[in-house]
Amino acid sequence: QKCPLSCPHGPCKTKCGDECRSCKEKCSWKCDHKKCTKKCGSKCNRIPCEEKCVKLLECRHKCGAFCGDLCFCVICSDITPGHSMARLECECIVSFDQVKNMNLTECVSIFQCPRCSQTIRYNPFLKEEINNSYKNIQNLADIFFGHNLKLAERKKNLLVQLEEDDTSFIQVIKVLEGGHQKTPLSSTDLSMFEAMFSVYLALSKHSHLSTLAQAVAAGNMISAGRIGEILQI
Repeated sequence: QKCPLSCPHGPCKTKCGDECRSCKEKCSWKCDHKKCTKKCGSKCNRIPCEEKCVKLLECRHKCGAFCGDLCFCVICSDITPGHSMARLECECIVSFDQVKNMNLTECVSIFQCPRCSQTIRYNPFLKEEINNSYKNIQNLADIFFGHNLKLAERKKNLLVQLEEDDTSFIQVIKVLEGGHQKTPLSSTDLSMFEAMFSVYLALSKHSHLSTLAQAVAAGNMISAGRIGEILQI
């Protein structure tokens, strides 16, 4: 999937979860009173304009937005006027406090509109918040895929060891190779198989514990007395 973010110069061309390429075009956030002189992908060096937009809309009502923001009509939109109201790209008219409060969550998710839940891909006033939420997603993706890579490497190494040994762990090998399990192999499951194999190898070094070794390989329960024997090895 493509990255869901964009800017006034076009959509991000990287894949979702990858680091976004910072836009090198000049920032387009400007009005008659203020102008950002940074690159589009950088943090803006201006604050929102506090002057009201002076445009007269097609409905013949005054614009309710601040200067330089997307225009909207408070009367035609049938909304309760509030502090720092703005029209988002999804056409919803909300306050910035509503947007920030909705996205103040411990869940890692993309920045969303509080009314329609659509992704807010770009807004100059919310640029830092949008970028930070996406960075959290990137960090989570790095952890997830890094964990999966380590899990795959551990699984591969254990399979090699089991196949080099003998056919004692046929069922475990089937599970590691995929088999018909409905859910993916978890790190806990893999740790259990690794522990089983380690115990099996330790027991196999002692001829009088060969029966116990085969019981471990078969996944059978071991009595407390037998565990005492293992601890004495």
